[in-house]
Amino acid sequence: MDEKGYCQGCMRKREERFNWLSYTAAQQLHIIKLCRMRYRRKLAQGKATVPNEVLEESSPQQDLF
Repeated sequence: MDEKGYCQGCMRKREERFNWLSYTAAQQLHIIKLCRMRYRRKLAQGKATVPNEVLEESSPQQDLF
């Protein structure tokens, strides 16, 4: 967890992670968009680095979204 309470790996809040399976597909997509925004904001503030696997076009986890 970071200082704002987001998971450093997926950028979800605690309740988003714990309730993930109870969310509808639309809610999950909305949370994924929020996570991308959170990550970009963190990058812009210089508090995060981009891992090599994120830079690759074909991430093995991309099909999970």
